[in-house]
Amino acid sequence: MPPGGAEVHQIVSADGEQNLTLDVATTAGEIERAINTWFDFVLQPGNGVLANVRQNLPTLIKKQPKAIPGHGPLPPTMSSTG
Repeated sequence: MPPGGAEVHQIVSADGEQNLTLDVATTAGEIERAINTWFDFVLQPGNGVLANVRQNLPTLIKKQPKAIPGHGPLPPTMSSTG
């Protein structure tokens, strides 16, 4: 919470600009819960969605070698940024 003690997550400014304020920690928690809910759904026995995920996952992530200049390559990593 901010020093004033007021909750600021998902507050739209009233100054006419319609700015949305998000609390980073709250947003991160929401994302984590959503990902866990999705994994729980996908991994349900007999769920046909899992086959679709397996088919499309290689298009979403790929192995991409990285290197630190002057220090050589790093161990393989997974990236979703292409």
